[in-house]
Amino acid sequence: MTDATASGGLTLREAASILDEAMRNKGYRAVPLGQDVGRFLRYLRSARDASPRTIEDYESVLARFVTEHAHLELEDLGCAAGAEYILDFVARHWEHSAPGTRRKVFAILASFFDWAFRFERVASNPVRRIDRPRKRGVERSAHRPERIRRIIEAQPELRDRVAIALMARLALRKNELRLLQWRAIDLASREVSLRAKGGKRPIVPVVYEDIVQDLARLQLEKKALPEHYLVFPVRASNLPTGQRMLLFPDRPMQPSTMHRWWVRCLEQAAAAHFPMHELRHSAITEFLRANGGDLALAQRFARHATIATTVDVYGHLENEDLVRGMRRAGDRWNASAEITVDYE
Repeated sequence: MTDATASGGLTLREAASILDEAMRNKGYRAVPLGQDVGRFLRYLRSARDASPRTIEDYESVLARFVTEHAHLELEDLGCAAGAEYILDFVARHWEHSAPGTRRKVFAILASFFDWAFRFERVASNPVRRIDRPRKRGVERSAHRPERIRRIIEAQPELRDRVAIALMARLALRKNELRLLQWRAIDLASREVSLRAKGGKRPIVPVVYEDIVQDLARLQLEKKALPEHYLVFPVRASNLPTGQRMLLFPDRPMQPSTMHRWWVRCLEQAAAAHFPMHELRHSAITEFLRANGGDLALAQRFARHATIATTVDVYGHLENEDLVRGMRRAGDRWNASAEITVDYE
């Protein structure tokens, strides 16, 4: 992946780093199209009360679009040619992504151009000319502990081993991991406070001794401060004196950087690709197996609002789990036959 080149002779990783930097320092707003994106994001905050996470999701797509189309202005896009630019953009970055991901990207672009049309900045919304991918359920899988263990053990960096373990054993969501700061990790009480969906701050106990010890080692190794993030951006800088790594421990990774980090972890383990979110599916499925299918307990572990979500979406039990359950039922049946009851 790092050897592949983008247009202009840049490697894909270098191009991605430039795009991330443009979003972080708002450099994309130096061009007229970027200024319009800035106005749209302010509108979302002030008029639509959009959450910081929503703003971040929108900006990650729109900043990339601006960076790649900096030679254009908004009025150049409100036509059939604009739809072609958008189709090419989505295909270039998300052609092999799940339909739901592409639908989300199109929805973000449609929202931006709806705003532009409403305020008479474009003649029409070009995204409305495009058919959206069909909506269908996303198929997720759970992976066996031995497979995940091989991926963890293949990581040369302690930080990466700890991060994967938190998702695969404590069922952290990828965004919960991304936003996890050391101030939220209490090694004395063995608890982690998460920044979860909907502004919730659940407390997750860390009962596994190996994870506690690894977190303690990592904290010392990185000289972590409370405001530092567990996973953070690392960039290579080519200077006349040679290449050196630039660390940004007080910043969270961007979602796109988080995805590339996971791809590198899989490559390090020579493992076939699967979505990072399936680590959470694996954790919940193994918890169900270990606790005899106790749904109420699994719901609490997963931090789901309803048991239905735990069962229908995350309970990847297999035929062998059914066989074990049937054998346990058979044992109870046989044991009941040994109990004699006298009736008068």
